[in-house]
Amino acid sequence: MTTRQKYIDYSQLFSQLIDEEDEMNETVVSFLYHLFPNELFVRGISVLESGNMFIYVLEKDGKELHSNSSSSTDNDAPSVSTAEASEPSSTSLNDIFQSSHTKENSLVEKLYTEPHSLTYRLIVKQEELKSPPIYVDLPHWFCSCDEFNELFKQEMLENEEPSLYSQAVFELIDESEHLEDKFGLLAPRSGHQRFFRHELVMCPHLLAFGLILETRPAMLRYFIEKRSQVFLITIQNVDEWLKLHLNIVV
Repeated sequence: MTTRQKYIDYSQLFSQLIDEEDEMNETVVSFLYHLFPNELFVRGISVLESGNMFIYVLEKDGKELHSNSSSSTDNDAPSVSTAEASEPSSTSLNDIFQSSHTKENSLVEKLYTEPHSLTYRLIVKQEELKSPPIYVDLPHWFCSCDEFNELFKQEMLENEEPSLYSQAVFELIDESEHLEDKFGLLAPRSGHQRFFRHELVMCPHLLAFGLILETRPAMLRYFIEKRSQVFLITIQNVDEWLKLHLNIVV
């Protein structure tokens, strides 16, 4: 199937969730509440507001940057008194803050414009201390939570023919067709847009990350900067990155 029979631009809807005054748009909230079944939208917002969402990004050149910064000799270093070294000036602190803020903004933009060029992982830490963190993969529409896997299992058992893939995924074959919607957009293949029919299988974790990563950069900045409820963390150490693949949140 090449087009959606009933098409809703979810990305456009989600992008209107925050108004110009950086407040929740109650009209859009009400509409989205009724759009998703089983209070899925409310549960997705609850995940967003839990403070348990992490976006880890591997800086592939981090090691190189570190080696360059530590390669200078004592002769190259300027003479600095102990007091000056222990108490950095307000100017230098401002420079560090501005540099960090600029780097974060650049990373946010890249998560939207060039996500496939980044190595990143989406994690939701569960409230129970002994429970493993939940892994979310938007480009392949997957979540490791029990709810997603149970729904997926039900769809497979109830719809043997045709295959679940043919039902759940539609591809735009016609090159003249192009959808601006990013919600449910899968990793590209053969240069064609492919979408997962999220109305078949979706959980609050996929919805929560979709709200901030498949709309517009301002949405992600809102929850990172204004609300401080989503954490964008860069990792330069490969060992720390590998821990994420062992389901350890650092």
